Amino acid sequence: LRALEVAVHGLIEAGITVSLTVLVGLGGPSAAAAHREATTAFLARLPLGAADRVYLSPLARSLPPGRLAAETAAFRSELSALGPRVGDYRIERFAWLA
Repeated sequence: LRALEVAVHGLIEAGITVSLTVLVGLGGPSAAAAHREATTAFLARLPLGAADRVYLSPLARSLPPGRLAAETAAFRSELSALGPRVGDYRIERFAWLA
């Protein structure tokens, strides 16, 4: 994570906007909340501003559907308070060509 932190600081200092993607539900039922807390703490150390984006990507089958939605909402609330724009990233919206 230290390398990512240094890279993000460098990009923002150079005037380049940053987009990050967070997997929601990582760790399953037993660790999802701890993952959210650790991820939020990490992102709080970054100088993210209104021009930067954090995308939330719910990890399919990691949590029961209602809990995954609640975890996504908790992430959205906590990350929005940090300054970046928070949006959805849903892999099922993309068609992949082989």
